[in-house]
Amino acid sequence: MALSVGEHELSRTIEVTRVPPGGRAFEIVATAAERKALAARLRLEAIGKLEARGRIAWMPGEEILEVEGHIEAEVTQCCVVSLEPFEHSLSFSFTRRFTLEGQPNTGEVVVDVERDEPEPLEGTILDLGEIVAEELALSLDPYPRGPLADEIMRAWSTSAREQPPMASATTTVSPHRH
Repeated sequence: MALSVGEHELSRTIEVTRVPPGGRAFEIVATAAERKALAARLRLEAIGKLEARGRIAWMPGEEILEVEGHIEAEVTQCCVVSLEPFEHSLSFSFTRRFTLEGQPNTGEVVVDVERDEPEPLEGTILDLGEIVAEELALSLDPYPRGPLADEIMRAWSTSAREQPPMASATTTVSPHRH
């Protein structure tokens, strides 16, 4: 079941029709409860810090709302090599564009490969918190390797080279049925 606007773990909604022509700044600092709930959703061991700052503004001469921001996070993931949790910091910028749904498409569609196409916005409420959560999810390494992963891999490799080859066992199959 999909969550509606305002029901996400990190919800900060804004009415897009109230965004002034010059835009406005935003700042999101996730609470401990929000970080815990989002960590569960993203299958992280923990999120120690999640902050986002940015600007939301209508693009000049277009019906496109642009959200630009910067996210800083401290997350604890489980290493795929050692299976031990480890903490690391993330710091990255993002840009997302939205257009109000229901804008009539009366002509030919032109796709500019240099520019991301705007996402349709259902209604006039935008959840900046969910955008931050989505961007965090996209920035996570799907195969996280902790600080000891390379050392462990070298040890496994050395150990495997030092092991004598396993003697092959032969199995005799009788051609007769009993």
